Amino acid sequence: MCHKPGAAFSLSDGVVSDNFTAKDVLDNVEVVVSTTPAKLKPGEHQSLYEDPTDVVEFELIGIDAPIANALRRIMISEVASVAIEKVVIMDNTSIMQDEVLAHRLGQVPMAINPDQYEFRGEEEPYTDNNTVVFTLDVDCRRVDGEIQPPQGLVTTDDLRWKPINPDTPKPGPAPHPAYSAIPLMKLCPGQAIHVELYCEKGIGRDHAKFSPVGTAVYRLLPEIRVHADLEDAAPAAQQIAKEIIAACPLSGDRPAYSAGAPPVYGLTANGGLRVEHPRSCTMCRECVNVHADSTGRSPHVQLLRKKDHYLFRVEGTGVMRATDIFRQAIAVLKEKCQKVRDTINDNVERKTA
Repeated sequence: MCHKPGAAFSLSDGVVSDNFTAKDVLDNVEVVVSTTPAKLKPGEHQSLYEDPTDVVEFELIGIDAPIANALRRIMISEVASVAIEKVVIMDNTSIMQDEVLAHRLGQVPMAINPDQYEFRGEEEPYTDNNTVVFTLDVDCRRVDGEIQPPQGLVTTDDLRWKPINPDTPKPGPAPHPAYSAIPLMKLCPGQAIHVELYCEKGIGRDHAKFSPVGTAVYRLLPEIRVHADLEDAAPAAQQIAKEIIAACPLSGDRPAYSAGAPPVYGLTANGGLRVEHPRSCTMCRECVNVHADSTGRSPHVQLLRKKDHYLFRVEGTGVMRATDIFRQAIAVLKEKCQKVRDTINDNVERKTA
């Protein structure tokens, strides 16, 4: 394990604990949900925030790149979810081939809590503890001159949950597709489709359909250093500050790359240059290029990155909340660390025996 003493996964009320060890972090990791940076005051920041589009961003502070990348890979390939594994086609008179239909259905994200189900072995029977069954029965007809369903469109709204044992319902909401009205196919009058779908628990390492994330990426926190001369009220410094702000795509009156992104640069009370929101910086170097010399460096602004401060962005597919994906990834990472620890202890005991 590559770690640094004092590593911390989260901030709480803007304070980072300085007495955490790597073991403490794995055992006591805390998720802090807060507002988006656009609503924070200059100089304030939080460790985790989310928005209605099921996107979560958080920070890892004081760790090495292998740990950050391990967490990213775990979220992509080792956090369990439930997806359609088997498609039994009883009748399909549409123009879509059976194998194409089965593949298309397999990519539909299902909002099913994976904690309520077990992994099913190859020879194990289907039960309510390891399988969720849906049916898709649609017959396209003309009723009073109108095509039913409308325009012959078959969507995820037509999927119906079929409990294997209705007498033992599971707590929580009934299983359903993560999104409604996802188009599956179109039928003409006289065509029909009758299908049974078997959903099982799996991980993205086995198949991409089990991956609960669309994207999971991270970048290093930008560190912007402004020369002390630009902080005073001299006319020349004020002019340079205005030129740098005008050059930055995420500052001043220029349109931002992303809506609502807080500005990177601002003016001090005396007209000097100051860094307001380094997290918004995309490292485009426009602020450096505006006064760059022959070597490509600026005497006024220097762009760096903090080597142990990671900004994560995780986009869920709808099968579970993005914050839950992060929490489960931490649990998987802890389990892996425990396995390594147990293996080392066993080897030490064998050598000393």
